[in-house]
Amino acid sequence: MGFSIDSTVGDLLENAGTRAFIEKTMPELVNHPAMGMIRGMSLRAIAPFSNGKLTDEILTTVDAALQKI
Repeated sequence: MGFSIDSTVGDLLENAGTRAFIEKTMPELVNHPAMGMIRGMSLRAIAPFSNGKLTDEILTTVDAALQKI
């Protein structure tokens, strides 16, 4: 299975490799208070609600890294 910024947050957190990457690069996402709502959304979908933390540049970098996992 390939991962990307279009994978759901839940799928990314359920995989050991992608979870480790998320914990390292976006630790605040793992225990986010809105996890119940965002678990079924992709990183691309939650980016507009990230208060500028998930910029297009960051999403491009994260997407490339996820696709290698």
